[in-house]
Amino acid sequence: MPSDIQVTNIKANDGTAGLVIADSTGAVTVSGDLVPSTPLSHRNMIINGAMNVAQRGASSIVQTYGTLDRWENYRTGFAGEVTFSQDPDAPAGFNNSMKMTNASDEASLSAGDLGRFTQKIEAQDCQQLAYGTDYAKISTLSFWVRSTVIGTGCVYILIEDDSDKQWSGSYPISNSDTWEYKTLTIPANTASTINDDNGIGLSINWVLMAGATYTGGSSLSSSWEASTNNKLAYGQTNLLGGASGREVQITGVQLELGSSATPFEHRSYGEELARCQRYFVDVINKDQQYDFGGWGGNKGTTVIRFMVPLNVPLRATPSVVSAGTLYSWTADGEEQFSSPTVVGSQAIGGPALLMEKTGVTVTTSGSSGQVAGETAGAYLWLDAEL
Repeated sequence: MPSDIQVTNIKANDGTAGLVIADSTGAVTVSGDLVPSTPLSHRNMIINGAMNVAQRGASSIVQTYGTLDRWENYRTGFAGEVTFSQDPDAPAGFNNSMKMTNASDEASLSAGDLGRFTQKIEAQDCQQLAYGTDYAKISTLSFWVRSTVIGTGCVYILIEDDSDKQWSGSYPISNSDTWEYKTLTIPANTASTINDDNGIGLSINWVLMAGATYTGGSSLSSSWEASTNNKLAYGQTNLLGGASGREVQITGVQLELGSSATPFEHRSYGEELARCQRYFVDVINKDQQYDFGGWGGNKGTTVIRFMVPLNVPLRATPSVVSAGTLYSWTADGEEQFSSPTVVGSQAIGGPALLMEKTGVTVTTSGSSGQVAGETAGAYLWLDAEL
């Protein structure tokens, strides 16, 4: 038997037994009756794969991050409007999906048109793949998809920050308006290292529409190569663009080590929300007037300073996104303000983040109280997305 083969004889808690055979590439073979009927814990590298967390809101037409947490929306060239939404239509065992709807008629796509949605995985969370070493691991991507159009979908993966390498694979849409389960095996990458930091490790992209610029190359399903536009969406047919009313839905997304997909790892809403809050925090919710955002008070007579509680450490110093009127409510009265900023290079790993609004006129120096939204639709977000 080769020296790089490991054989383990395992007996599970329920009495089943068998052999687990693993080689240095990460390929795993299981004999006997060891595959459990319940999910394996901490297998899934995807956050919010069941599409349950939507801190920004349940529907959006904006690009970048608009609705479901950790899922970035992008399109270029295509002039039509695409709505991204959290939808209760999902396969058995799931409560939600991401639904993408085309609201525009365009006879055909131009060469440079591209539409996709993406999850970016933090580099330090990709270290288990061991990329750039002789022990690099095979991985498997699995998901459920529903499309109103029969055709071929495509996923491409980029090692985005640390090397210009890509892989892509296609999957069939065999039936319209039907939930189908798909798996893609991603080869080990022994050549390209992913740095152990808080930048982008992998970006995983589902192509919804692509012109000839992105589809004219050859297949990359068996290897990693230098990033080339014409290979990004090889084999993909236009699932979303071209005619209004087309829909694509995705849920149950899982990325895990090994050459076979295991049952989806369902996590509690609280655990999934906490994972999302490393990248985005809905401090003051736009749908809740007087929503509490933190505590603080008046610093002198021209500064309102307050602390925003953090449930988990932020990935990086966040951008502040806000709208409407906020207020600081102290024993000495109410002070209205808008557009606060993070104080300096505030530490992001502690239990709270310090923010302030300068250039205001306050009644009493040193008076303390709480900060909240004043008007309907006012909100305050912290964005530390990749």
